Amino acid sequence: MTFRYQTSDCMPRLYPVMTFRRCFITAGEKPEQLSIKRGNYQESQWGEGTAPVIVEKKEHAAPARLQLQWMAVTETRAYTLDQQLDTARIEKLLGKKALEDVPLYRTLVVGIAPYGRVALWLRGTLKSKLIGWYQAQPMAPELLAELIAPLTPEEYCAACLAQDEAVAANLQEAGLPQPDYYDRLMRQYRYRYLPLEEYWDGEQWQRYDEEDLYYDDMTFRRIEVQRFDGSHQQRGDLKLLQYHKAGLPRRLTMEWLEGTANMQVFCWFSFEPLSQQMEQLRAIAPDVTPTLVMRLDSRAKRFELALQGGPLEQPATLPQECYEMLVFRNGNEYWRSEIFTKEDEAEWEWD
Repeated sequence: MTFRYQTSDCMPRLYPVMTFRRCFITAGEKPEQLSIKRGNYQESQWGEGTAPVIVEKKEHAAPARLQLQWMAVTETRAYTLDQQLDTARIEKLLGKKALEDVPLYRTLVVGIAPYGRVALWLRGTLKSKLIGWYQAQPMAPELLAELIAPLTPEEYCAACLAQDEAVAANLQEAGLPQPDYYDRLMRQYRYRYLPLEEYWDGEQWQRYDEEDLYYDDMTFRRIEVQRFDGSHQQRGDLKLLQYHKAGLPRRLTMEWLEGTANMQVFCWFSFEPLSQQMEQLRAIAPDVTPTLVMRLDSRAKRFELALQGGPLEQPATLPQECYEMLVFRNGNEYWRSEIFTKEDEAEWEWD
């Protein structure tokens, strides 16, 4: 079984690496070595890659192994990875179609994070999926010496840092991230989104009566999400309203109709406070599947996100530091949260 797909790598903007080897080894009787195209870490987001959208004409078997060798220039440390992949799962996903002749997933993206951590995604226009999160091993000193001769590791990394002032300045001012930061960023949770058709009575949220005419005028149309783990789901995937396993949301877009009015909400999340809320709930009730509740009352200009599940029998409003929100009505700005820093209009549109 063969497929048409692209390859790309990516890395955090302020923690670049220099790769000596990056390739997939395909499955089958005649394995191929497919070089992974170099992404532009200065422009792409974590999980995106920068491979062309046009799919190669040549078909290849799905990858069976991922092989990497690199120098983490901000760590002065080299790593190597030879990872067996879940080929059967990748084949199944590469075979899915967005339309009859259009594959749902077009690109295999490899992400290289600090401390030898490596992510693999399958990415398409409509959605992307995290395939694996791996740990590389330190490179043997003799192999590293051969790859960077005649320089020492310190000289090699200093030369790389001299070419990017932003990276060098960040390393001096902020240093490296906490060792567990990217593990927490990539952590998967089982949860769902739930828009509640309620109204704010001035003191608390109330359910609409079924005979309320306003209740009948509300039609939920779409929900789209970009996540901290580098994955995304786009174009109104209402499956997000069902329980699913995924990383925490980085940005959420919702749209619904109120009579003839088109309402849109954009939500940007802050990772640390949102992660803290989820981890606190998981610590109390490890087996609970939480719900991220969306309460939206445009008449009262009241918009809130809340967390529900386990000991939280009623939705508990998320603290303001967890997210920023912007609401549009018929294309015009209608409301924004008290904490709001996303003044660049380019951030309001889907990437």
